[in-house]
Amino acid sequence: MENITVVVVDDVVDIRENVRKLLNFETDIAIVGEAGTGDEAIDVIQKLRPHIVLMDINMPGMDGITATEIISIKFPTAAVVMISVQEDQEYLRKAMMAGARDFLVKPFSSEDLVGTIRRVHEKQKQLMQFSVPPSQGADDTPSLGRIITFFSTKGGTGKTTLAVNTAVALAELTGKKVCLLDLDLQFGDVAILLNLKMASTIAELVEQSGEVLDPQDVMAYLQKHSSNVMALLSCPKPYLAETITIDHIKQIIAVLREEHDYVIIDTSTAFRDIELTALDMADLVMTVVTLELSAIKSVKLSLEVMEDMLRYSKDKIKVILNRESPTFGIAAKDVTALLKHELIVRIPDEAVIVTSALNRGLPFFISDDRSAPVMKSIVALAHAVMTPEDSGVFLSRAENDGGFMGKLKGFLKR
Repeated sequence: MENITVVVVDDVVDIRENVRKLLNFETDIAIVGEAGTGDEAIDVIQKLRPHIVLMDINMPGMDGITATEIISIKFPTAAVVMISVQEDQEYLRKAMMAGARDFLVKPFSSEDLVGTIRRVHEKQKQLMQFSVPPSQGADDTPSLGRIITFFSTKGGTGKTTLAVNTAVALAELTGKKVCLLDLDLQFGDVAILLNLKMASTIAELVEQSGEVLDPQDVMAYLQKHSSNVMALLSCPKPYLAETITIDHIKQIIAVLREEHDYVIIDTSTAFRDIELTALDMADLVMTVVTLELSAIKSVKLSLEVMEDMLRYSKDKIKVILNRESPTFGIAAKDVTALLKHELIVRIPDEAVIVTSALNRGLPFFISDDRSAPVMKSIVALAHAVMTPEDSGVFLSRAENDGGFMGKLKGFLKR
């Protein structure tokens, strides 16, 4: 049987040695490394990839909470057990929100330590069944759906509107299974844009299922829109967002990508653990910018974070210019130069069409006026995120269609 490997992180050498003594006689648990700071812990975990990390909260430099947030994102197979001398509910809440699996209060007994390590390891194995994609290449291995995350660090860019209409356009243009996941957990608007009731939400799913989600329960909480897009809605009350953990998000995304051809994720405007998980798991990150200097500055900074810190390739990150208009005094070429990114699609500013549809609880792509430039730009956006196979089928249909699809042919080749 494989040993449970452990890394101990504490700035006090005597405590690290005491943990070794407590685990000395456990034949199935092996301490493979130690660290005295959060920074050291990340380096050690990157080299050793342990099953369990015993993490002290209060340390000089990077504290345990910050280190846990980074570890849970960069090394999802490592489960963190937080250790503290303070049995405080606020510490516990912060630890769990950071991604910790359990919490031990010093001093603890050998029985408590060993039991926690074994329990957390067993739970982690169950979670990894959902969050680690199966190996590809076998003929009988089902292909996984494409994950497309819409993100912007600037509010008011129209990110949610584009995510919703892209999902609707994909469902219509490809005939494939499309799911929309609202991860703006506190203030998500997907329900409003699709005119869906907040009857089945991610908060209710988590409340019913606990830490390990049943795939059937995940699917049961999806709502079907008239466009055939399935949607998992955000929390009905902002405070319920605290009940959703990184592990929940990983499991939900893993289930949705197994059951759908496309998973469109809408996020909030911050680099927090939930958003980072959605970005990390995405095949494409759609970053939305508008012709406002504050939006351009914000998006430029977010692109630097994704490229320099998160190490995303430029192929993964796509930039969308929304609400393009000559009246703003900034041209698309200026945005390209400032961001050092090509604009994958430029969405024209057609506020009447977009706002009218929004107020009726309809995605504007469903509008009858398919000749409007904003409609064609959404088709171009949907086409840009299609798989190569679906893109080929779509272009073939456009080539042979004399109606709306046929008129798009020239537009898509610009």
